[in-house]
Amino acid sequence: SFIDFSGDNIYVANQTGIFSAVRSNGQANVSQIAKPSDKWSNITGIKVFAGNIYLLDPAANQIWKYQGTDFGFTDLVPYLKTGISVDLSKVVDFSIDGFVYILSQTGSIVKFSSGSVQDFTITGLDVPFSNPSAIFATDETKNIYILDNGNSRVVVLDKNGVYQSQYVYPAGAVTKAFVLADETIKKIFLLSRSKIYSIDLK
Repeated sequence: SFIDFSGDNIYVANQTGIFSAVRSNGQANVSQIAKPSDKWSNITGIKVFAGNIYLLDPAANQIWKYQGTDFGFTDLVPYLKTGISVDLSKVVDFSIDGFVYILSQTGSIVKFSSGSVQDFTITGLDVPFSNPSAIFATDETKNIYILDNGNSRVVVLDKNGVYQSQYVYPAGAVTKAFVLADETIKKIFLLSRSKIYSIDLK
């Protein structure tokens, strides 16, 4: 299963559908908001942004979108424009801040706006990415955060791809984690297996 959150809502996607859990008084009221679609091939990620749900489907070479309305969600539509020549087969994670960023296991990042590819070049890295596994950006962060497993670090880029800083942790301490950054309290959080680590942003 894959998870994302928006406000008090938690969203989970797996091959049996999409579910929403609304937190209330310590309880989670769960409901199914979408059944599996015959358009899906293999969903490997979910993101919620501006009331819309996005599903990463590398096998179909597509990001699917459910648009939120006052009455629920519209039918599933492709986010990527027809004719986009981007290979999603090696994508490990994606993130949305209004733009959509997809991270490949090769270390490349492709940026989209309204389903079309935008200019985005990573510059200033001292060492290339090695086996990155997570990317994090929101409309409330100034930067993009990449978990670079092969180099045991979190790399910070600005939203034009320019290197800002990096935070190195002991080798083997974190494996294929979920990364979250809160620039207001100046913390990076890493979830790895049964542990949560925090790193102070400088």
